[in-house]
Amino acid sequence: MTSDPTMRLPDTFPCPPDTTSEAYRHWCEVRTVVRNTYPDHTARDDYIASVARQRGADAGEQLQKDVATLWDAARQQERALPGKPGIASALQDFLGI
Repeated sequence: MTSDPTMRLPDTFPCPPDTTSEAYRHWCEVRTVVRNTYPDHTARDDYIASVARQRGADAGEQLQKDVATLWDAARQQERALPGKPGIASALQDFLGI
């Protein structure tokens, strides 16, 4: 798949360089949550609630914060590209999947 050069992850959420780190695992989890649940708020919130129950409130809050950042960026990209054939295509380009 060729990625649209106008679509990119926000600078506030860069990919960590060490792919064996907890930060990289978290980065991948955030991308996966957005990819698998956008635009379904209920599915997103259910997943984050299950993380909070299993890993603790701090983990749930951090995941919520980072998913919200990426979710909002995806929504802005969707609005900025009215010629794209639907959110599925725009989100795939945006997340590089």
